[in-house]
Amino acid sequence: DPAILHRRLVESTELMSSPKETVLDEATCMGLLAAYEQHLHNNIQSAVVDMCIPSHGAEGGSPDPRLLVVGDTHGQLNDVLWILHELGPPSPSNCYVFNGDICDRGSRAVEIWLLVIAYQLKFPSSVTVLRGNHESKTMAERSARMGGGFRDECRMKYSEEVYQIFTRIFRLLPIFALIQNKIFVVHGGLPRVPGISIDDLRALPYRRDW
Repeated sequence: DPAILHRRLVESTELMSSPKETVLDEATCMGLLAAYEQHLHNNIQSAVVDMCIPSHGAEGGSPDPRLLVVGDTHGQLNDVLWILHELGPPSPSNCYVFNGDICDRGSRAVEIWLLVIAYQLKFPSSVTVLRGNHESKTMAERSARMGGGFRDECRMKYSEEVYQIFTRIFRLLPIFALIQNKIFVVHGGLPRVPGISIDDLRALPYRRDW
């Protein structure tokens, strides 16, 4: 249940004095990652994800339905918890696009990933994670001093096996979101080649390492 994990993270942020500490054991972490990997493999078949702003009266809902775009959280768990506290957790009427770069730099990217994954598995139409340039081996395997650090974080808290599951997940993440067929969201900027269409982007062979 994402709400339980969310509450545990809120309660534990002041207690986790060491970067090595985390709130889920390795077996639970790997089970969550495996379920997410399967979800992406089965349900995301294009580099472009189509999303809609929820309508009023959506089930589970906020009186002010909305879709929020959050970018570059870079391991800053407290920032993510603050956003969810101020703007509400994901639900059918409170949707989120996490626009890449959850990984690296900060020391709590793993916890952000696990929380976002738990919410996406519960509300698959309400949460989308796009791939940023840090969702790649090239960046994640650099040291934190060089702008990376995610692989080291996974190995410090769990194991190399957990990191390898994340690398498979990175390859399955979509790159673009199209909201209401009007708003285009991407982490890495617009194509430099003129005349690229949404259909061209949908056809990209995106499941690969960068």
